[in-house]
Amino acid sequence: MGKLWDALKKADREGDANYVSKYEGSLEDPPAEYAGDLDLCLTTNMAEEYRKLMKILSKLGQEKNLEITMLMVTSSSAGEGVTTIAASLAAGIAKDMRNRSVLLVDSNLRTPDIHTMFNLLPAPGLIEVVTDFEHRKEFLRASPIRLVPNLHILTAGNIDIIDSNPLEILESKRLITFLDELRGAYDLVVLDCPPVNPYSDALSLAPHLDGAILVVDAVSTRWEVVRKAQENLDFANANLLGVLLNKRKLVIPKSVYKRL
Repeated sequence: MGKLWDALKKADREGDANYVSKYEGSLEDPPAEYAGDLDLCLTTNMAEEYRKLMKILSKLGQEKNLEITMLMVTSSSAGEGVTTIAASLAAGIAKDMRNRSVLLVDSNLRTPDIHTMFNLLPAPGLIEVVTDFEHRKEFLRASPIRLVPNLHILTAGNIDIIDSNPLEILESKRLITFLDELRGAYDLVVLDCPPVNPYSDALSLAPHLDGAILVVDAVSTRWEVVRKAQENLDFANANLLGVLLNKRKLVIPKSVYKRL
């Protein structure tokens, strides 16, 4: 039984009012901990890239006199790799900076997938934060990644109860209050959001966050589509911090590319 599970058991026995709930299931029957088979980019090289990214974001925040603690990851269209980038960024930062608490939020209520990536139940999650506000702190879960105990996860929740209208959740006063609470509980909150061109979900959240990263499929996404996404974010008063090119293919060897 891992140290993380033991700590959660101890907190549960002592009635510790933690901002993270225990795993699903009983305390006597803990689930198997993550053994390294999740599709997350946590290699040494990728950790260095996430470290560089956070330094860039911090510098941008300083230039704008803004501390980047609430970060949205989105795209122009579906299928550009937002969920993998958001999850890997959150896990990578948490792994690299053990003294920082990081929360990954699945705010893609159209096609939620964070729970699948981490082998968690989809509910309770973000939807239940709004529908059962009194117990909101209990819906935050400790990460099943054994080597990253300072990463916590909020799944999307039971999407069947929202009648295909996520905006009722994302624009609710309860959710905005909850986001403000998270600022005092975590050093970094990363929100996985749906694409901004077909949906307005991320645009509703944008004004309440510190910044947005736009993920672009470097192979297939046309510049006109990216420009439209930028316009949508600008219209929503989102603080677009930059564009992250995903699925980029190097024509020359990587070892040579680094020397250019």
